[in-house]
Amino acid sequence: MRRCNLLLVLELASGLKFSKTSIEPEFSKDLEDDGNPKKSLRRIIGNCSFGKGCPNATAPSSAVCIAGLSRRFVHPQQCQFINSMLLQPLQAAGAVGLNRPKPDVFVNVKLGGYPNVAHDRNSAPWNSGSFSNTRENVLAAAEDVGAVSSVIEDGWGGAADRKKLGNPSCFQSGHSPIEGVMSYFRSMYGCLQQIEDEEKKYGKQYDFVIQIRPDTNEIEDQKEITVAAVQCEKSMYVRDAVSYQTRAAFDVYANVWNDQFQNANPSMCHMKASNEHFTMDAAAKINQMVGPAQYIR
Repeated sequence: MRRCNLLLVLELASGLKFSKTSIEPEFSKDLEDDGNPKKSLRRIIGNCSFGKGCPNATAPSSAVCIAGLSRRFVHPQQCQFINSMLLQPLQAAGAVGLNRPKPDVFVNVKLGGYPNVAHDRNSAPWNSGSFSNTRENVLAAAEDVGAVSSVIEDGWGGAADRKKLGNPSCFQSGHSPIEGVMSYFRSMYGCLQQIEDEEKKYGKQYDFVIQIRPDTNEIEDQKEITVAAVQCEKSMYVRDAVSYQTRAAFDVYANVWNDQFQNANPSMCHMKASNEHFTMDAAAKINQMVGPAQYIR
């Protein structure tokens, strides 16, 4: 069986953007000359095809992890985007959960610590991340995307504190505020714990995990490409906003929280590049330790 292309795309990132009051990066709006996003799954999809290499190629068991600051996740339009461009195409192609005929969705998000609070889902600012959400609105959004498990933290979340670093002397210079990326990967690790709980409940593992930020606009606009990414031979990372991973790869990626931020001797301690390099580093390790992995920005 031919394997997906092994090329590891390590295009240096120009860095994530932080607003003065943001604890996590705003999603980038950088575009190519033709108006298409610079980061694109279609560039690294290679010869992947739906279910390729999975135990059940026609019905791979799939988990979707929505992790990070909730931001515009509460807006009905964002939920519709996630449903129509990701969840519904996967279900139509045959992707299943562990105990239902569609992918299992896990939500692990923070409400946000901005002073501006969106009390109404429809009036939540669509083009801004500088607002907080109510728990009621986030729960309604989680229901809209059919979440089987939801964890919602107040404010920036308990991990957004450099005192929580395993080695507080690390990550001092050359970075945007480390608290944001710490908090992001803590949400991802929390999502892994939710996934593991579901797997213990049914006595079996998922084949594949898709991870997205709640506010992402970087789900592919060609549904057939997204569907083809659900396979068991290669993991793909579209900067740090969206990833398509084998179950074994997600174990590594979601544990960046432990390997870097909870570790007294993290391998990236003196790293001076942008925070997106945590994803680049994890993708490289996965490529070496687990199986083919590609990153693109």
